[in-house]
Amino acid sequence: EANQGTGIRLEPLQETIVGDARTPLLVLLGAVAAVMLIVVVNVANLLLARGTARARELAVRLAIGAGRGRIVRQVLAESALLGGLGGLVGAALAAVGVATLAAAGPPELPRLDEVRPDWTILGIALAVAFAAAFAFGLVPALQAGRADPATHLRSGGPGASTAALGRVRSAFVAAQFALALVLLVGAGLFLRSFLNLRAVDPGFDPDGVLSVSMNLPRDRYPNADARRAFHQQLLDAAAALPGVQSVGTIDGLFLGELPRLGTPTIESRPDQFGPDTKIPVAGRTVSPGFFSTMGLEIVAGRGLDETDRPGGVRVAVVNETFARRFLAGLDPIGQRFTWLYQGEGSQWFTIVGVVEGARQAGLAAPVLPAVFNALAQYPPSRIELLIRTAGDPRSLARAATRVVHEIDPNLPVSVRTLDQALADQLAPRRFVSSLLGVFALAALTLAAIGIFGVMAYVVGRRTREIGIRVALGAARQRLLFDVLREGMLHAGAGL
Repeated sequence: EANQGTGIRLEPLQETIVGDARTPLLVLLGAVAAVMLIVVVNVANLLLARGTARARELAVRLAIGAGRGRIVRQVLAESALLGGLGGLVGAALAAVGVATLAAAGPPELPRLDEVRPDWTILGIALAVAFAAAFAFGLVPALQAGRADPATHLRSGGPGASTAALGRVRSAFVAAQFALALVLLVGAGLFLRSFLNLRAVDPGFDPDGVLSVSMNLPRDRYPNADARRAFHQQLLDAAAALPGVQSVGTIDGLFLGELPRLGTPTIESRPDQFGPDTKIPVAGRTVSPGFFSTMGLEIVAGRGLDETDRPGGVRVAVVNETFARRFLAGLDPIGQRFTWLYQGEGSQWFTIVGVVEGARQAGLAAPVLPAVFNALAQYPPSRIELLIRTAGDPRSLARAATRVVHEIDPNLPVSVRTLDQALADQLAPRRFVSSLLGVFALAALTLAAIGIFGVMAYVVGRRTREIGIRVALGAARQRLLFDVLREGMLHAGAGL
């Protein structure tokens, strides 16, 4: 009866471990694929241009008796050498690059320490390198083999097939710029999302606050009295440190995990929600000095204080989101509610104050309704000691650690500033944005190299024509404009 209307949620263990890393990794995979396509297009352009430039040489060899199969085998051997060398150099760079990225990546990305070059992926990359070199090296050789050698030997100029290959090269250049633009826009959107997230107000003041995390082992702190005594000793000793303005504790740092989620029932509105309605409310246990240490203002009633003792009335402070969601039209102070355990024998909490809202599930999540219970009434095993100081909070790290170890020498602690905690929240997004930006710049550089190669080839083949036009009085500015216009047409089509 007590659990009527309570359900469960099934979640695959892999999703629990990987968390939110799947989507950004898929985005990065798409970026890598786009860069690889650009590289393949670049190789295609260079090999097609090289094959066209060798059309006369191949025609001479055919004319003096070389078999078409022999020419094709020679071109394939040259392409295989180029593709193999390029693939091997790329594999070596990949090994160095992956190790560098894994070392530079944030620890918040799950299993980052296990990332290493994968032989299957390297094999696929090498196969793509060989395939691109074979395919685009073979096309001009086959065309030269089918063409009449006399045509190339008489004219020395481009034939119909060469013009067709020129159109293919132009289409490739446009495709390069299109792929590069996709990556640039994607990187820009990721960066803007990251900057917007950095500008989000967490609802509390992290400046000048040091966080010291610890967990009390149950064998040494088996009951509430032992945990309560440790909390009091810790708070008194931390408050006595020089330069400390205020101290407080909470059973889980903001922006971290959310323990004790549950939907409350308001005593004055027992039928406000149906039995299947589930509205998550974050539950925390805090010390009296927590709100002032975090810079959270009490907007109604009072905060938690030393009068909230065990055995007395169970009290709670709720945030403004809770008051708006569950107590609209009522005076929150004095209202009673129950949550987590509902039904006969439920524990009722009396609201003594309302505090302003703060984000607890991350900067990208909205402010959740929250309940803050008194530490003395529910002393937790997990402790987050928060120390506010007027100076650099990092200067208190050793002293804060010493305070803990003077009470319990065997208790492991983790120390960081709240600013660092916020930075750690954003680290995976910053990492993905940086990587995507690197890929976008690489794509743009490759696209620029591609169009440079094509234009250099085009201008090189038009040297005789340009010389004749200059001799006949054409203005150099006009010639320059014609060449630039052709390059801009390629880029414009891609954009």
